Amino acid sequence: MNSAQSKGPPDPPQTLSEILFEEFCTTNVLIWERIPRNPPYQTADYAVTLEGQRVVVEIKQIENNDEEKRQIAELEARGRSSGVGGTLGTRIRNEITRGTKQIWNITNGSCPSILLLFDNRHEMFRYVFLSEEFLFAMYGPETRILRLHSDGVTKPALVGKKFETRRKMSSTRSKHISALGLFYRNKSGGVSITLFHNRFTNVPLKCSLFSGLSVTHFSVQTPNPEDFGEWQEIA
Repeated sequence: MNSAQSKGPPDPPQTLSEILFEEFCTTNVLIWERIPRNPPYQTADYAVTLEGQRVVVEIKQIENNDEEKRQIAELEARGRSSGVGGTLGTRIRNEITRGTKQIWNITNGSCPSILLLFDNRHEMFRYVFLSEEFLFAMYGPETRILRLHSDGVTKPALVGKKFETRRKMSSTRSKHISALGLFYRNKSGGVSITLFHNRFTNVPLKCSLFSGLSVTHFSVQTPNPEDFGEWQEIA
C-alpha cells in the first residue's frame, strides 16, 4: 500500500464523517488530499490514491430529519415512539441526488468515484440502513411479472422479477459514480467501509485496490441488468 501523505494541508474537519474518513486514510497509510472548495461550483470532498489510481470520494453525513426528531422527542417525553416510517431507500436516493453533481464536477467521468454515506442519526434510527435500502435506491424496488390466465380462476404464474423505475443508477443515469458506500465505526474501534458497486458505471472500481483494508464489496450480477437480483459479495 502507498505511504501516508496528504498533498497540502487539508481543510479543518467540519463533521464527524470527515474526521472518521481521514482517520481511515491515515490509519491505513493511504495517500489522500482534501479537494479545495471552488465556489460557486459544487465539488466532491476527497481524492485518494490507491495503487496509483486516483479515486474521488464524496462524503455525505446523514442527520435526523424533522419527522425523526419528532419521534425522538416523543420517545424522550413518553418513553415510547410511533416507530420508523418512510419508503425504503428514500434517504439514500436523496443523497445520490445531492452528490452526483459534486462528483461529476471533479471527475467528469474520467476516474473512479465513490459516494460514501455516514449515518449520524440518533441511535433509535442509526443502523436502519440495510443492504436492501442501497439496492432499492440504486436500482429500484422489486417488481414481479405475472402471467394471468383467461379463465380468471387459475392462480397467476410468476414469470420474472425486474427492478422498478424508481432508481438513481441505470444505463442513462449516474454512470460516472463507481460505487455507493457506507462507512462506520466497527466493533474493534476502527473504521470499516461497505461498497455497493454500480453495475452501470463506465468507470469501474477494482476491488483489488482495497486489498488489505477493512472494505467489503457487493454487486448485483444478474445476466440482464434490468432483472431483479440480490447483492452478492465480491472480491
